Amino acid sequence: MIAKVIVDVNNKQLNRPFDYLIPSRLIEVVEKGMRVIVPFGARTLMGFVIDIIEGDDKELKEINDCFDVIPSLSEELLSLGIKLANETASTYISTFKTMLPVAIKAKYRKYIIQKKALPETLLNIFKKDRIYLDELSLENLKEVKKAIKTGAVELFYDIKEKASIQFETYLRLEKFIDLPKKAYKQLLAYDYILKSKNIRKRDVVEFAGLSAVNALIKKGIVSEYKEEVYRNEKKEYKDKIIELSDEQLEVINQVKGDNIFLLHGVTGSGKTEVYLEIIERTIQNGKEAILLVPEIALTYQVIDRFKARLKDNVAILHSGLSIGERYDEWRKIIRKEVKCVIGARSAIFAPLGNIGVIVIDEEHESTYKQEDMPRYHAREVAKLRTKYYKCPLILGSATPSLESYARAKKGVYKLLELKNRALNAKMPKINIIDMKNEDRLLSNILIKEIINRVKKDEQVILLLNRRGYSNFVLCKDCGEVEKCPHCDISLTYHKYGNKMVCHYCGYTKLKPKKCSNCESKDIDFIGIGTESAEEELKRLIPNIRVLRMDQDTTSRKNAHKSILDAFADKKADILLGTQMIAKGLDFENVTLVGVIACDLTLNISDFRASERTYQLLTQVAGRAGRRSVQGEVILQTYNPEHYAISSVTNDYLEFYMKEMYSRKIAGYVPYYYIETIRVTSKDERLAMTEASKIASLLKKRLTPSSKVLGPVAPYISKLKNRYRIQVIIKYKIEPNLGKVLSEISNYQRDDILISIDRYPNFIG
Repeated sequence: MIAKVIVDVNNKQLNRPFDYLIPSRLIEVVEKGMRVIVPFGARTLMGFVIDIIEGDDKELKEINDCFDVIPSLSEELLSLGIKLANETASTYISTFKTMLPVAIKAKYRKYIIQKKALPETLLNIFKKDRIYLDELSLENLKEVKKAIKTGAVELFYDIKEKASIQFETYLRLEKFIDLPKKAYKQLLAYDYILKSKNIRKRDVVEFAGLSAVNALIKKGIVSEYKEEVYRNEKKEYKDKIIELSDEQLEVINQVKGDNIFLLHGVTGSGKTEVYLEIIERTIQNGKEAILLVPEIALTYQVIDRFKARLKDNVAILHSGLSIGERYDEWRKIIRKEVKCVIGARSAIFAPLGNIGVIVIDEEHESTYKQEDMPRYHAREVAKLRTKYYKCPLILGSATPSLESYARAKKGVYKLLELKNRALNAKMPKINIIDMKNEDRLLSNILIKEIINRVKKDEQVILLLNRRGYSNFVLCKDCGEVEKCPHCDISLTYHKYGNKMVCHYCGYTKLKPKKCSNCESKDIDFIGIGTESAEEELKRLIPNIRVLRMDQDTTSRKNAHKSILDAFADKKADILLGTQMIAKGLDFENVTLVGVIACDLTLNISDFRASERTYQLLTQVAGRAGRRSVQGEVILQTYNPEHYAISSVTNDYLEFYMKEMYSRKIAGYVPYYYIETIRVTSKDERLAMTEASKIASLLKKRLTPSSKVLGPVAPYISKLKNRYRIQVIIKYKIEPNLGKVLSEISNYQRDDILISIDRYPNFIG
């Protein structure tokens, strides 16, 4: 038998399966989707088995060993990975590795634990709690594999960096006995254990002492045993019984078949409750569900809602969890202990085997696109998975992407609408402040309204989509701006830590005392950030309680949840933050939302700038007045007439029509498909030369109806010591594109990296 293996070499020239002979000792062990150890040149590498065919070519190299006992990837995920790699011009190995959780990519040893009665063939080896597979003979390994499939034993990974699974020691009473009264502590422990069927050892030790517990164990009165426990927080969730409106029920009843649905619902219309009802019905029908959310911050409130309703039937997958916690959640899915997976982008690869619905909340968000290889978009992966399982895909948003809404208008997607807020709440009032008439960061009207709301014991959300204290440091004598030595971008000053930071590569340096160019001490800090806004608030409104939520304050584990819980418990009057506070959050006491600088995203050099500005402003506006009190939104801007700002009255169609007209004139999405080819090198001239060759090739090989723009340096021309040049392709139908891009992606030259992006988030 011959295995076709994708080896762990991320090189376009080697992006194909290699044939290896399966030795007779491994024929019953190797399966599709497994990771194996193979010789490759002078090295020994890991690889994925993507197919097994008949054959017995003695000249082929043999597989050395199996990395897995059961396949890491199901046939569906294996097929998905191959399609995804082809569609994104990525390597197969990068795609397969993206699908696996961090836990099983770390250094580890595999071991098994007995779960049920063992077959006789394995009784002789189970003399310890855990059996490491690398200590077993081949014959025993074959028997273990059979036992895993029957559930008699279960496979675990002993991760070197952190224990892969966590156990709790419990105590069990083995026999009743009259203890002498002088053994007082033992009597206390005995009585404590007697009152419970199974109790944690540490609880008894805390109550009666370790020596007393150990004495009972030694006498055979009590035995101890271990049970696996999950690391996730134990918490009681209370379900809120919400009566669905007729509008919500009508939407829910339309979701059926294998269609793609765009759920356009105004902010506060109860989209989450619609998702919950659809997923609950899916689970009741014996199927599974995936819910994607764009931000870690959003998962906490969503998790509370879903766990209250679905109890322990939910697994969580996002980067805010530790390696061990993510491994626990992944194992719940593999064990089929859960039916619903909630998480950020990578949760789309959850190893479910009977998917009945996939929901993508805030479908317009750019965070669903991965910027590293493979450059996949979670929405496109979801389409492939729902097509495979013949189930519905729901894309939900109050501000859908223009691409999605245009497809819904054409009938490619089915449009579902929620036009009214839930619980009879009114839409917020919008107040646009022209900052040309103001001379400080916070307008008089905004300060007055904040004070007014705080006096009424109401809360405020303030958005400023830029972290740090100031945008850059400027020398007033020579005009020099402190820049990152590795990137073509100015350093941002962070007062906390007194440091200058590059938000792209992470480079830091201490705040300068003089200009690095002319050594003048006349330097100034220009621009604003969340740190300076917090300082200004506390200066203008004494005793105001402010919680700041940005990347600096949420770097620690569970920081998102701690800040949101504190705000929900009214431990602060104002929640000030970047865009992570703009979406999905539901605080019933928030009646005022302020946007300190609407123009920050509007002035970015990107064709999506207007769309992103409108989406961000509308989303954050939706946090105000979600209950009985009507909310108010104050938008501070220097460009009050711009339609991306003036349309923030929850009239999506007004914005859609104006922006579509602009896109049509400029020839951008959704009127054209767009792909970018980026060439990077440490040598700027070399990057430009190679990009020029690519542009010439495209112009020769593509049909005249396609447009090739560039080569040109993007907005940030240097990143992490590499110069960047891009070529942009615009097309409607291009039959030659796939073949040409395949040739370009396989091009190799020293110090030249070429990347192809089919779903570019940013062009500028």
